[in-house]
Amino acid sequence: MDFKNVLGKSTGIITYDNFSTLDVSSGIKGNIDNLKEDLLQIEYHNNLILDLGWYPSFNKKGAFSISIIKDFDWENPIKVQKCKSFEELENFITEFINYCNNY
Repeated sequence: MDFKNVLGKSTGIITYDNFSTLDVSSGIKGNIDNLKEDLLQIEYHNNLILDLGWYPSFNKKGAFSISIIKDFDWENPIKVQKCKSFEELENFITEFINYCNNY
């Protein structure tokens, strides 16, 4: 799993990234002390933001939440997905980056 390669396909600007430093090979348990609400933000020229976090922070029963926000309307994301594994997350990040790149 190569998240740096996936993130490299984004045409947006990464404005916050505590995600790419995670050791994916350690799984969720091995990263739980670093899994928090603010993991990754990518801003796009078309007023979209891709936002990734783990909710609730530092909780092994939590989940990744990936959202696309339009015009800073955080209360009404235009796309949201939740998952509990890095494998699922890779697919969703790819899908969401493609969506934002082509919006």
